[in-house]
Amino acid sequence: MESARKLIARKCTDTDLVFVHDLSFSNMKEYVDRCWGGWKEELFWKDINKDSITIIENGEKPVGFFDVVAEGDAMRLRNIQVAQGLQGQGIGKYMMNKVFEVAQGLKVVKIILRVFVDNPAVSFYKRLGFCTIEKDGDSLIMGKVLIYK
Repeated sequence: MESARKLIARKCTDTDLVFVHDLSFSNMKEYVDRCWGGWKEELFWKDINKDSITIIENGEKPVGFFDVVAEGDAMRLRNIQVAQGLQGQGIGKYMMNKVFEVAQGLKVVKIILRVFVDNPAVSFYKRLGFCTIEKDGDSLIMGKVLIYK
């Protein structure tokens, strides 16, 4: 099991973008092919913004990333990926804690995300307190209202 003590979060650099692409492709291609008619490189590269991405490293090796943007009083979790073979070892929970820290720093009141209905991550998000807002085709829009003490 990965130790959260070894994990660090850092801003994405230009050289990380290949890792972000390859991990997204590896984890999501099956869903995208089945639900959206195929992976489209040009759309991936058009939509990527390194300034909204945080890389998670174990030691000095990237093991995941998340991508968030503020939208009014909400923050959208655009993407979150953990390397295959490392899922279920606390990295996703570590990343979501970092997402919540970013949300608190931005003083947003909710986090919104989209996830494929058959993605095992749905149960992970539910355990973290996210609820389904609506079903949109092959995706669920999920959200969590944030309460700060």
